[in-house]
Amino acid sequence: MFKTERMKLIQIIALDEDVIPICDYLIKKKVVHLIDRALISTALKEGTPAEFSNILSKIETVEQKLKKLISWIEENNITVHRSIPEAEIVIDPVKICDEMKDEVEENVQILSAYIDEIHNNKEKIDKLNRISDALQSFETAGVSYEEVSKFNFFAAITGTMPRRFIPQLRRSMQQVPHHFELRNLSEDEVSLIAICVKDAKKNVIDALKNHYFSEIKIPDEYSGNPNEALDLIEFNLWSIREETASLKQKILLLCKSLAPKVNTWQKLIKANVNVLNAMHLFGKTARTTCISGWIPGNKAEIIETELKNLIPRPLKIEWSSPDDDTGLASALKKEGKAKVPSKFKHPAFLKPFQMLITTYGYPDYDGIDPTFFVALTFTLMFGLMFGDIGHGAVLTAIGLFVAKSKALKSIAKAGWLMITVGCSAMFFGLMFGSVFGIEFHSLSMWLMPLKDTKQLLGTAILLGIVIISIGIILNLVQTVKRKNYKEFLFGQWGLLSGCFYWMALGVFFISLIRDKDIPVGLTVGVLLIPIVLIVIGDIFYAKLFEKNKVHDKHDGEEHSAAETIFKPIEITLGFVTQTVSFVRVGAFALNHAALMMVVYQLARMGGGMTGPEANFGSRASYIIAAVTGNIFVMLLEGLVVFIQCLRLEYYEFFSKFFEGNGIKFEPLEIED
Repeated sequence: MFKTERMKLIQIIALDEDVIPICDYLIKKKVVHLIDRALISTALKEGTPAEFSNILSKIETVEQKLKKLISWIEENNITVHRSIPEAEIVIDPVKICDEMKDEVEENVQILSAYIDEIHNNKEKIDKLNRISDALQSFETAGVSYEEVSKFNFFAAITGTMPRRFIPQLRRSMQQVPHHFELRNLSEDEVSLIAICVKDAKKNVIDALKNHYFSEIKIPDEYSGNPNEALDLIEFNLWSIREETASLKQKILLLCKSLAPKVNTWQKLIKANVNVLNAMHLFGKTARTTCISGWIPGNKAEIIETELKNLIPRPLKIEWSSPDDDTGLASALKKEGKAKVPSKFKHPAFLKPFQMLITTYGYPDYDGIDPTFFVALTFTLMFGLMFGDIGHGAVLTAIGLFVAKSKALKSIAKAGWLMITVGCSAMFFGLMFGSVFGIEFHSLSMWLMPLKDTKQLLGTAILLGIVIISIGIILNLVQTVKRKNYKEFLFGQWGLLSGCFYWMALGVFFISLIRDKDIPVGLTVGVLLIPIVLIVIGDIFYAKLFEKNKVHDKHDGEEHSAAETIFKPIEITLGFVTQTVSFVRVGAFALNHAALMMVVYQLARMGGGMTGPEANFGSRASYIIAAVTGNIFVMLLEGLVVFIQCLRLEYYEFFSKFFEGNGIKFEPLEIED
């Protein structure tokens, strides 16, 4: 609970033909966090066996075509089922690529052909509609295209153009003999027939095109009788639409038949691509492959037994622990070549708080996992700042809905976090006697924020002292574990610094709270001794135990002088500001109560619920204002309190011991 799961370094040396079965086992067990072969031995080559050297590009090509299939299926509003048992996932890149390539390619070609035909039909329909519009324009003008096309000295040009350019067109053609016939097609577009002498046809067409004119050329088959031509066009349009509907039906049926398959194909490809990418981390000799990675230590024996039962040929498995003083894992860790990944090992009630930790960073493998302490302190601070039985109950109910909703499964942990802090808010609401911002003297079991302000702020400061002290103690434990004795004794949050803080608190409590006199000399001595020891001890420790370290003389003297002057100030100001910072816990509790008091004052301005002036309208107004105000305060205060709790955790608590420089345990698995 207080440290991440213990890891071991596994090295599997197997014949090339056994690599795929081993990868299949590891990817389904999700137990190995791979590390690069170069960290183990620079003599090892990249571990991709020859038969897989070119398969990655081929299988990625299949993956791209499969994505195209899926997009077409989803465009037809067909759901692609996402659930598939991992036991059905086959890890064999060559086999999967060979089996899937032809089928995926064939279906892509079929659907592409259907889609291209639909696109061509759409263009045909657009063209026929334009021809129909042109013929109707001739009919409206009282002539037929057949008659106009037989003119010897005149030419007819037909097409469409934006209405707004007609005045400009007329002005540009004032010197050219012409006649325009216009017919409205829409608010923005008109159909235009331009009649001009044949010698001026080219100039007229150029002028028209300069004004966004789109010419429509009528084919010979539609140049006869206008009515017959329009009937023929209508028949052709009907035929094309029927053909398009048939093509869409074929696409729909094919997509429905493919929908159950594509998810399986996608997962098969994803898993095999992951394995092929992982092979770049493997080590390679002439006929063997070396797989190296971190695994949870408690699964080491099971993995070894199952792998040896799975592989009939010779197989070598070696283990080493980063926690031992000897072995490869310990050497890699000490030399800083490979970080040991951090994997949380928590009971269910702590898991919702993991995301508060990982937002900041992951704990180092040899560091302290702060999740338990964050769960405790975050819950206490949130409840104290948001203490209200009604608001806490609403927050708990929302959290329960989020946690149990299948549609919100991805944020279920956030729901459990809301349940926890909601229950804390309800508890402190009971302590304060507050229900939806209404304070009941008879219900209060501890204090009332607006009346017992000093006690509330004092409690907040006391909580801050406890949290800061826990941070210092955790830092002491962590530095001893890492054998960093200089930081343990003389660090900013070390033992002497902690003694200074606790003695300063003792002096403050006795002299100001208990109002007892303490000799000035004793006070100065008690507070000054730890600070002097920190500065002097830091310098002497460096000279006694860090002789072998090479430092530039000038830089060393400058650094020591700066430390001598500023380190005591930094320590003192750090403790003062961080302790006072926890006043905000009590201040937000007061703010919560004050905001709710304002809500009910505003609600009563409409007449109130009781009294001689109360009526149906005033009661309705009061209820609406009170409910709206409660919702506003819950949303605003809930967000602000959450942010303030995070701020206190990250800056006042984590700064003592938690660096967040660890790396996440990311096992080889089917999904990225």
